[in-house]
Amino acid sequence: MFSRKKERALDGRVKTVLESARIAEKNLNHAALGFLLTELDAAVTFSKVCQLASGSSFDLAKIDRDVQHIELALKCVMQARERVKLKTHERKKFREKLQELEVLVMLLSERVPNATMKSIKKHLTCLRTWNRS
Repeated sequence: MFSRKKERALDGRVKTVLESARIAEKNLNHAALGFLLTELDAAVTFSKVCQLASGSSFDLAKIDRDVQHIELALKCVMQARERVKLKTHERKKFREKLQELEVLVMLLSERVPNATMKSIKKHLTCLRTWNRS
């Protein structure tokens, strides 16, 4: 048995550890959200680059490379999404970026139809569904 003094000291340590864990979880969630939004930004940027490349010179090698970068960014988002608990305002930010990317991908897929674009559309559909839940 512990003395009351030892019990109080133990209670204080437990509270400190729990508070530290809450802070760490909040920081992790904030960093994970930043990562998701950054990866979506990267996918948007590469989509815009593909649009430009598919317009004038139509450099197929560059387009393929950039489409692969879009897919990689979305795969990273898919893997990290389960670790993030989005609040309402964060969900809105995520949805806005996702909608911007969806429009760009739709336009791009009309110009550059390939298997990777189908995979990208599949990832976008999964992310849209996840963001609603």
